[in-house]
Amino acid sequence: MNVRTAKYLFGEGLQAVRRHPALSLSAVVAMTASLLVLGGLLIISANVHRIVDDLEGRKEVVVYLLPEPESSVRLRVEERLKDVPGVVGVRYISPEEAWDDFTAEMSGEGLLEEIGDNPLPPSFELKLANDRRDLASIEAIAGEVGAWEEVDEVAYGGAWVSRLDAFARQLAWLNLGVLLAVGLAVVAVVANTIRLTVLAKRDMIEVMKVVGASEWFIRTPFLYEGMIQTLGASLVALGTLYGITRGVSEQFGGISFLTLPQVAAFLGTALILGAAGSYLALRPVFKNYPV
Repeated sequence: MNVRTAKYLFGEGLQAVRRHPALSLSAVVAMTASLLVLGGLLIISANVHRIVDDLEGRKEVVVYLLPEPESSVRLRVEERLKDVPGVVGVRYISPEEAWDDFTAEMSGEGLLEEIGDNPLPPSFELKLANDRRDLASIEAIAGEVGAWEEVDEVAYGGAWVSRLDAFARQLAWLNLGVLLAVGLAVVAVVANTIRLTVLAKRDMIEVMKVVGASEWFIRTPFLYEGMIQTLGASLVALGTLYGITRGVSEQFGGISFLTLPQVAAFLGTALILGAAGSYLALRPVFKNYPV
């Protein structure tokens, strides 16, 4: 297809939208409602994922050493920890530093004088690689390190790590389910709209077939028509969601709109759904009314 032909076919698809404004408007309104649901969920998911990613970064393993280890022992353990697969960072925390952090969080100034000795042991905080932050990998690292004779205990918060992983999986499935439901709704709206348009143009299509127009030449403007409608609906949905997100962010803060790649993916998905709806609508129409 050369540029001139493509331009002509796109123009025909645009003219089809203009010739049936009421039909096109009703289709855009129906699709906008569906895309608002999808876009709203994407915004919620994007913000939740940002929080989850922040929590993922806080997943760490704390290795507690036996009380009062010699300096050589501490250094040896530190070097061994750096060689553990999945560990990308090791930070030593002395008993004094651990106590300072504890009192800062608990507002316990002067508590050490009442207790006497510092009860907190020396420890190492391990930062994990992104692909080793799942529960199974964390348990494997904790099990390996916990067997060392210099180590007293290994803590990693298994319960909340497990809940966080489960929540991330549930969110991914929810996104997929809503995407499928909204996708089917958009495809159905486009298919019904294009089917009515094709039936309204049946006489013209018969004439085009008689003069030798190929089937793809006849079909393409209808594909463009469905894509134009879904593009318009997606732009309206994005504009509405941007205004809502901005208003909520000004009131409560911490809410972000979709990034540019996410917006591009949203628009691309809408175009694909529009083309799919048009294609599905044309098959039975051309089959039942051969031209």
